[in-house]
Amino acid sequence: MSVMAETGKKMKYYILLGIVILTAAGLRLYRLDYHSMWDDEARTYLAGTTDTLGGALSFTIAVDYGTPPGNLLPRYLLTKIFGKSTYVFTLPSVIFSLLGIFLYFLLFSRLAGNKTALLACILIAIHPEEISYAMTPRNYAVLNTVIPLSFLLLILAVKKQKYLWYFFHGISLALCYYAHLLTAGIALSQGVIIIFLLLSGRGNLSINRLRLFTGFSLSIAVSAVFFLPWLLELFKIKLHNSLNLIVSGPSWHSPLDIVYIFVFGRGPFKIITLLLVLPGILKLYKDKPFLPVALVEVLAVSAFVSWLLMHANFFHVRYVIFLLPVFLLLPAAGIAEISEKLRQIFPRYKLSAAVSLLLVLFLFASSSGKLADWYRKGRAYDGNWKEAAHRMQSLYQPGDAIIIPYFHAMIFSVYSSLPVYFINNSAPSFISISDFSKYNRRPWKNINLNLYNGKQYAAEFGGKNVWLLCIRNLSSAENTDTEGASLSRFTEKTGVHPCGEKILGHSYIYFYRLGNGIIH
Repeated sequence: MSVMAETGKKMKYYILLGIVILTAAGLRLYRLDYHSMWDDEARTYLAGTTDTLGGALSFTIAVDYGTPPGNLLPRYLLTKIFGKSTYVFTLPSVIFSLLGIFLYFLLFSRLAGNKTALLACILIAIHPEEISYAMTPRNYAVLNTVIPLSFLLLILAVKKQKYLWYFFHGISLALCYYAHLLTAGIALSQGVIIIFLLLSGRGNLSINRLRLFTGFSLSIAVSAVFFLPWLLELFKIKLHNSLNLIVSGPSWHSPLDIVYIFVFGRGPFKIITLLLVLPGILKLYKDKPFLPVALVEVLAVSAFVSWLLMHANFFHVRYVIFLLPVFLLLPAAGIAEISEKLRQIFPRYKLSAAVSLLLVLFLFASSSGKLADWYRKGRAYDGNWKEAAHRMQSLYQPGDAIIIPYFHAMIFSVYSSLPVYFINNSAPSFISISDFSKYNRRPWKNINLNLYNGKQYAAEFGGKNVWLLCIRNLSSAENTDTEGASLSRFTEKTGVHPCGEKILGHSYIYFYRLGNGIIH
């Protein structure tokens, strides 16, 4: 093939990639910031919209100590330029997600060719989990940028065998750590690949083993040095709680649930994704025998490290979501292999593109219900506090008091500057209401239920119109979760047993009016 023809073919793929990225942008911008935030998002927003960068970092350590600042800094800078709003604060997630699609194309095209890379990027663009996390102002979308960047730089470093490229790769690993601590699994999986290359010399590379070993050692050292300032600050201030992060985690999904989520949900065509994985592995093995082994190793090692650090018997999908694009390369390769075989069997018919398109449409149809549900409800974890804040703004009179359980009080405070009393049942040591007030200039106060009783309630709220906002019906529901336990103890300690009104559509928020130990 001539140079001009080769250039034209590459240009065709980049044009198609541009269309994919534009489509992905539309799917991610539609209803961006439409739904209320949930507690992790609220903590990130309140930290990232403080007056100073130092305050933002201190706030993060105080209330979100498990999250390094790599996610926070671009959001902080953007709100300084364009003003504080939840839309502006969320927008970087979309940008990182779209940039990630481009970087994954560069990575996958080096590994599996342009066609397979383009198909993988299409699957990334339309996958409902990729879309939902790209609309979340947390660090998950950032990972879609820094992880493929680290693999690209590793490939360049190994290929060029120049220490400068290993230095750049070390910087990219540090960026991974600053985005999420769980990317330690990415560094470990890359280390396993390097060990395999050292022992076998495979990968179609002429390897200077000493240069490979010393170069990757340099990468790890550079990444550690650049990440050390945050670790020192974190462990100096919050050593005990930082260790707690490593031994506790949610357990909301079984491994089978994770598989279902990765293969486009529980829709009728999920089996197609699973069936595509096998021919995908065979295609990759046929082209580059080392590649499918490396992919499976990256998935397995990174998932294991994620499980190990969070110490959860079962995963929550957000702790392995950064592996989804890597996984999607397998069904994408399967689509490419099937379409190529059909082209060979029926050379007179142009079936290749049609079959590829049909399989992609099947997968999109499989997840369309879940995607529509996401657009309609969002995560719906914690109720519609955006609307609750707007309603409270219209009901509030000077001198009123507002009481909200701790995590939901933060969500409420994203949308309202009204003074709020935080209910704390266990008063965990990392929570400092004074930190909140100091860095956000909010008149927030804490109700520590371990030190609270009816007399204190009467002294604090006597003569005031008091509002209690929560997502539980205190008169009928069994309150076994954190908020329910706090509310049960609150009513027990104060002697106030309110009745309330359920409002706000599918995301119920209960408004209770209280007085000096007496129901209004």
